[in-house]
Amino acid sequence: MSNNDLKAQVDNLIRIGIALSSETDIDVLLEMIVDESRRFTGADAGTLYSVSDDGRFLDWQIAHNDTLGSRMGGASGVPVT
Repeated sequence: MSNNDLKAQVDNLIRIGIALSSETDIDVLLEMIVDESRRFTGADAGTLYSVSDDGRFLDWQIAHNDTLGSRMGGASGVPVT
């Protein structure tokens, strides 16, 4: 990785951190986390789960997939199915 690439990644992480720290809507915040994580890693898809209240299950919160053209959960208003 070149110095320019590394600098670009660090600059991007700083930008992401600032954006995340200023967001107050939890659905938008979680969606930003999925979107930025995918962008940073070059992933085609990403999901985010939370632990159920009783701690026994994972609840599907957000699912994004570019190949399928799918955005569910988060701020999309589309329920995760």
